[in-house]
Amino acid sequence: PKPLLRAYCIKEVFHTQASGARFEVVMSAEQQAAFETALVDDFESIAKKLSQVDVRKAECRNPKDTEQILGELEREVGLTECNKAVFG
Repeated sequence: PKPLLRAYCIKEVFHTQASGARFEVVMSAEQQAAFETALVDDFESIAKKLSQVDVRKAECRNPKDTEQILGELEREVGLTECNKAVFG
């Protein structure tokens, strides 16, 4: 999932999870139908894609933003623990 390659998105997902707030994903009706079909018919492909996401590989357009966000997550919780919180 492309948003999970963006450092800002990872940061938002992490803080949402850490706060216990409700997390919702918005997608078109067509995307939702395809996702629901994949959940039933090919869950392994979804699990595989999610398992390949790594906070350390997340980027921003501005490299300084990437450095700042990843540094913040590393200091707050550690990138391994962030991965677990976001994807685990």
